[in-house]
Amino acid sequence: MLIIFKVPLAPALGVNLLLSGLVGILIQDLDFRSVIHAMTFGYIALPGENTTEIGMMFNRGGIISFSNIIGLIFLASAWASVLQHIGILEFLLNKLSYLKILKHKVRLTGYLISILTSVTTCAIIPAIFIPSAWLKERYASAGWQVEHLSQDMIEGSFAAASLVPWSNFNFLVLGTLGVGAFATVPYNIFAPLLIFSVIMKECFK
Repeated sequence: MLIIFKVPLAPALGVNLLLSGLVGILIQDLDFRSVIHAMTFGYIALPGENTTEIGMMFNRGGIISFSNIIGLIFLASAWASVLQHIGILEFLLNKLSYLKILKHKVRLTGYLISILTSVTTCAIIPAIFIPSAWLKERYASAGWQVEHLSQDMIEGSFAAASLVPWSNFNFLVLGTLGVGAFATVPYNIFAPLLIFSVIMKECFK
């Protein structure tokens, strides 16, 4: 409901924590100290459940146990800022956009740039915003709407980020489920299929 009413992220997370605490106290019969402990250190399965796969998957969460993943996400974002500040991203964007094979193929250029930026910056958000600001006028001059630019940036960056182990997307999966990219990529058939199908469609337009 909060997402539907476009509630900002911080208040939505606060309401989620409050409601989760109330459910733990009123329904699961936990005391206030146990709720705060779970929010801080995460869920800890019972001794007999720790050996099961489901128990090991649920045996995580909390602010403290997630701090190393948050650190990795901050480092990935900082790396993206460094690449943008020293001009490497602009250099790569220029080189890619002037390839002969991409001439008059604005959407294919945007899609490939979003993939390249996602892989090199390790972060999804810079892979969307940095190329978008650079490609906005090119899309408009080619007759495409802002919605097409957003679609290309989001699809390309998310699909690429799910396939590389060093992206902040996979950091979140690792911290939440304890499963790394090398374990999930063999089952992630939709991301490479999406990338391949979009590139083929744009190449033969």
